[in-house]
Amino acid sequence: MSQIRNPHHLSNSSYYQSQSPHVESKTTTTGSFAVVRGSVPTKVNMGQTNYSTAATKMVIVDESPSGLQTKMTNYIGFFRKKCQEEAEKKRQEVNSRDTMYRFYSKDTDKIKRLATPGYVGVDPTIVYYKKYKNLDKEMERDPNGYSASTAYISQIKSLKVLPSPIGLISPEHRGKEGTIRANNMKMGNTYALALSNSMKHLSNTIAVDIPGNRLGKKGGEAILGSLVDRVRTINVDNNKIGPDGMVNLVRWIDNLNQNCQLEELSLEGNMIGDQFCVELMECLIRTLPPVRDLNISRNNIGDRGACSLAEFISTHYYLKTLKVSWNKIKSKGGIAIAEALKENMRVVVFDGSFNLFGQKRNGEFGQKMGDACNKGILRHVDISYNSMDKNECQKFGEVIYNNHTVWGLHIMGNDCVLDSLGFVRTTIKNKIQTRDILHSPLREGNNFLNSIHKARNAKIMSYQMCWICEGWSELKFEWKVGKSGSTSKEPVYIHFDFDEYRPWLMDKDDDNGSFVLWKMIPPGKTHYFYSFGGEGGYGDAAKDQHHIKLQNIKHVREIKFTEIDGETQKQVEYYNNYELRSINYAIGAQAKILDHEYEPVKLKVMKPRLYDKIYTRPVNKRPRTPWTFPISIFKDYQIENDTKINECFEYDWAQMKFPKLTDDEMNGVKEELRKAYKTIKEAYKYLSSIGSNGSVFSILLNCYTDFVKQIGIHDGKIINATTSDTEFLSINKRTKPSNLNPGLALVRFQLMEILMRLAFKRYDESKFHFYFITVLAKEATSKPEAVRLMHEKNLLPYYGELNPQKWREERYWNEEVDNIYKSHFPIFDKIYKQFGCHYLKPGDKPFMMVDEFENIFISSGLLNDNFVGRDCYISFNAAMITQVDELNKDRHLKAQFVEFLEAFGRACDKMSLAPPLDEAVSLQLFYQLFQTDEPPMSDAERMEQPLCKKIENVLPIIYANCMTNGFKEKWKWPTRDPDTGLFKDKYCKLILQLNHITVKKKKKETTRGDIGDLLDESPDKERGIFDL
Repeated sequence: MSQIRNPHHLSNSSYYQSQSPHVESKTTTTGSFAVVRGSVPTKVNMGQTNYSTAATKMVIVDESPSGLQTKMTNYIGFFRKKCQEEAEKKRQEVNSRDTMYRFYSKDTDKIKRLATPGYVGVDPTIVYYKKYKNLDKEMERDPNGYSASTAYISQIKSLKVLPSPIGLISPEHRGKEGTIRANNMKMGNTYALALSNSMKHLSNTIAVDIPGNRLGKKGGEAILGSLVDRVRTINVDNNKIGPDGMVNLVRWIDNLNQNCQLEELSLEGNMIGDQFCVELMECLIRTLPPVRDLNISRNNIGDRGACSLAEFISTHYYLKTLKVSWNKIKSKGGIAIAEALKENMRVVVFDGSFNLFGQKRNGEFGQKMGDACNKGILRHVDISYNSMDKNECQKFGEVIYNNHTVWGLHIMGNDCVLDSLGFVRTTIKNKIQTRDILHSPLREGNNFLNSIHKARNAKIMSYQMCWICEGWSELKFEWKVGKSGSTSKEPVYIHFDFDEYRPWLMDKDDDNGSFVLWKMIPPGKTHYFYSFGGEGGYGDAAKDQHHIKLQNIKHVREIKFTEIDGETQKQVEYYNNYELRSINYAIGAQAKILDHEYEPVKLKVMKPRLYDKIYTRPVNKRPRTPWTFPISIFKDYQIENDTKINECFEYDWAQMKFPKLTDDEMNGVKEELRKAYKTIKEAYKYLSSIGSNGSVFSILLNCYTDFVKQIGIHDGKIINATTSDTEFLSINKRTKPSNLNPGLALVRFQLMEILMRLAFKRYDESKFHFYFITVLAKEATSKPEAVRLMHEKNLLPYYGELNPQKWREERYWNEEVDNIYKSHFPIFDKIYKQFGCHYLKPGDKPFMMVDEFENIFISSGLLNDNFVGRDCYISFNAAMITQVDELNKDRHLKAQFVEFLEAFGRACDKMSLAPPLDEAVSLQLFYQLFQTDEPPMSDAERMEQPLCKKIENVLPIIYANCMTNGFKEKWKWPTRDPDTGLFKDKYCKLILQLNHITVKKKKKETTRGDIGDLLDESPDKERGIFDL
């Protein structure tokens, strides 16, 4: 018999089939036998392991018919037995450390099926075992420096532990940055020593991520002692390394100093304690690495470590995310951290849940944490389960009431709840017990839909009300009258199931005939319905929106409503019950709230804590009385009419001196001057304000000369400077000076007289020169015509537009200006009495002189290049009521209160201030007073403002610079009526009441005409309208 090939391939796996020799076949002829020899696989089952042998089957061709089959059968049985004995011998040689044989004996397909995501894969695992088997050859090949995998395998052998092909050290680390990641592999300290030995050979490692690996002090020391310089991320969460095992971390940071590139440091669950926390923070403050994310949760840290952490927060520039949950930090440490967050201005995510921040329960932590949210750029905050009582929560909620920057807030486990708009509610009790809540760390983009498998879980998640963690989305809800339903009875509310069907007031859109509300809703299916009519109303579903018809009537009971009674302005609470036959639903998509830079994505309308609307019940008010002049504060102003103008003209005409004129000429000149008198009078008021002599209004020579040139009478030919000045001096010479008619100045009748004389010279006289040839012929045929030409050609083009009455009717006498004066009456009354009345004599009524009026604006700092002292005189004189006799009476110089108000309005119209007002009032004060953020206006926009707005803009400056401290303590700025837009004139009502008060004093009754008279007789200078 020919030789038989011994079987030496003991595996039928695809890997070793590729290495086995081809089946060979030979034919041998011996005598009468023809023998065919070939390799025939034979499968041997030994327990749970399958061994395959390549036995050789002998096919004997019996050329003679006797006994060949029996011999062949015996041979095959013998060969199979021999193969089994050989396999058993191999199996006995295998011990517990020969993992290589076990791997070879497994099926490769089974390895692939059992491959764990995150491991390197099957092929590198095979390479690992090859290296383990051929370790001696690897060491001979590289005697000086081992590779990382060789170092790991060598340490494994020296420690005499089973080789674990976890795939941490792989060829992928060669030549590029790599990550050492072993999440929850529970490797223990022994394998950690082997891993640390290989980490020294990985100089390009940038991340060490080994949480949940049962590391203790030795393992932590080994891992942290093998960090290379380029590491940027360290995550050793949920090990028990302790403070002693963390020493190498501080040393590593200190050794690198400013070259340390550490960006993410996570030490959660390592019980480092206060002392190491202090050491770590001091190290980070010394070296200032660019740490963006810091997690020291579950580390038994108290107030001492928290205060050290607060110092690091306030000095560190790069920090973005801070997590200190599940520690023992009390109020002292919590307040220190909150103050540091307020100063930092860079931390966007803060997790301080499961501590004792609110232990003192005095509202201090709530105040400090609220300030940190408002002053910093925090986007995501978790202060759940911090022993915050109702007082702490209420204080925190009040501080962040107008905050629109914190997009995700967790406050469960305290004495409050968070509603779906982000408001902290202390009046609503949390219906989910603490035992129902499982702590989940802050995160973004949570797969909310996949996390809800039961209705109960969905309810718990919805109570967290975090837009970021749950990925809430923005949606518009609209009740269209006629399409959604026929009901339009106000108020209209919408109720959502995730809010326990709390009512949300909808805004009325009059243009489209609908009620609208924008809302953030959680991912998944949300049920909602509408309610109408308020107390005793009913609920319904919108027909034009997705809705479900319910088989059984749904009862929604005890829904609490809060409204404001329009008459008493007090809150009213009531409860409604609803029976629904159908209900609407909406599908919320999971949305991303913050981008990778922690900036909020742009939504159409919604922001956190955007609105908190409460319906105000309408009051059956009587119709407003239409505004008219007789009920205004201007009612005492004597309106100038034709009769008053004619009286003034007759008085001035009687004071004039005339050249020789015939009776007809005299009458004609008088009538022409009567027609021109209104223009002359207004021109005199303006010119006497510019060139006044002290407190007496008159026209000085310089102003007169400019006036004559301006209107064109001074032509340099017929009338020159000498001619006009001669007339000025001659008129002053004929009149005796007095207190009201100063010398070398023109008063009202003198201006009319000099214009008459200049008109005669300019238009009614001819000049002759050589040989009686007429060089300049006269333009007028008579004296009256000369006056008419002077009026039409010289006065009207320049002073015809002066019309104080037109300004009053178009800009001043209206309801808005009247409302400003009435609602701020105490300020104007105080100014009038404080700056005026210095020239009062016994028995005189209060009045104000022009120099006193100017002092108001000097004291307020309002005089500048745009508004000078001359403008004060012009405003004051234009506001004075026309007086007939200005030569013997000084009434035209003394402004009564109603005249003072007009003068003030004219001055404000000239200034045309706009916010920000002036350096005298800070922008912050202006925003506080007027609750506006309007940008500064252009010059054209300032001038076009209504007069009431201009007066309103000046008042804060007057208030800040002219009012006494006693006045400021009592004064409250009036508020506007939301319906009319006017200020609420409570002071005006008091004025009307005082107009009918009769006061008995010294057994004599005196009727008080205005509130100013009553205030004057008060011996206390600080006594004012507040005491009445």
